[in-house]
Amino acid sequence: MVKKKQDNKEQENKFLKFLKNFFNSWQPLLIVLILVIVGLLMFINHLMHATKTYMFNGSNDYVRILNNHVTVDGIGITASNTKYLNITKNSIYKNGKCGIVFYSTENSYIIANVIINNGANGVVLTKSDTTYIDNNTISKNARYGILLTNEFNKKYYKTGPVNVHITKNTINGNSWDGVCIYNAGDNINIKGN
Repeated sequence: MVKKKQDNKEQENKFLKFLKNFFNSWQPLLIVLILVIVGLLMFINHLMHATKTYMFNGSNDYVRILNNHVTVDGIGITASNTKYLNITKNSIYKNGKCGIVFYSTENSYIIANVIINNGANGVVLTKSDTTYIDNNTISKNARYGILLTNEFNKKYYKTGPVNVHITKNTINGNSWDGVCIYNAGDNINIKGN
C-alpha cells in the first residue's frame, strides 16, 4: 500500500515537472500562435468567399441588407411584393444572372453598393413603385447596368416601374447600355450619374 502511494506520488511529480517545463518553454507560445493564425486565416477565407442570396416575396416589409458580399449562381438579390427594402453598402458581384431584381416593390432603396461582373443585368426593376438608386458603382455587367422594363423572365406586365430616381451613380463598362428604359411607367428621373 505504501509502495503504491509512493508510485502515485512519483508519477504525479513527473507529470507536474513535465507541465512546469512545458509551460516554461517556447512550445505553448508557438502552439497558441499557430492556433491564432489558423483562426484568422479561416475568418479571412470566410469573409472573402461568403456567398449569400436573398429572396423576399410577400410580407417582408422594412428589410435592410447591409454590408454583405453577395455572389451566387443565380440572381444575387430578388424582391417581390415588398415595401421599404433598403440594400446598402453591399458588394454584389459575379452572380450567374442579375445582381438585383425588384418586382412589385414599393419605397425601396439601392444605395452605395458595388454591383459588378454579373452574368446578366446589374439592376432590374419591373412593376415597382418609388425606387431610389443612388451612389452605386454599376459596371462590367454582361448586359445592362440598369434595366427598367415591364417584362422579366418572359413575363409581360401592364406597367413597368414608376417613380424611379437614378442619381449619383458610376455606371460604365456594361456590355449593353448603362441604363435601358423599355416600357417603363411615369416619373423616371436620371441625373448626376
